[in-house]
Amino acid sequence: MIEGARTANSRCLVIGCALMGNPRVLLLDEPSKGLALLIVAEVDHAFRRLKEEGQSIVLVEQNLKLALDIAGQAVILNTGCGVFAGNASELLDNEDLIAQNLGVFHAHPAEPRMSKPSIHSRVEVMS
Repeated sequence: MIEGARTANSRCLVIGCALMGNPRVLLLDEPSKGLALLIVAEVDHAFRRLKEEGQSIVLVEQNLKLALDIAGQAVILNTGCGVFAGNASELLDNEDLIAQNLGVFHAHPAEPRMSKPSIHSRVEVMS
């Protein structure tokens, strides 16, 4: 528990330090990796607020729900090859593409059921 708190605090500190420089684009590589679900929800809320404030974010993330919650645009790379580029809502509606490239299956498009994606699959989002 303490180690998880340290990890979450460290990530928040790094993101805060990056934002102090008033960047035009914030680049984040798997900010939710290893965090508890409650902390991931807080990270999601913070990213939504940054997006609402006009912050451009490039996010490399394997947590599809987190990524698509804030994404305007999405790119899927599978073993280094681009297999999708377009609106995040288009990706969310394409269950076959998601299942084939990310190993994630939806019970309902609005409420994705998460499973661990392939180590070689990533979703990159841009807002």
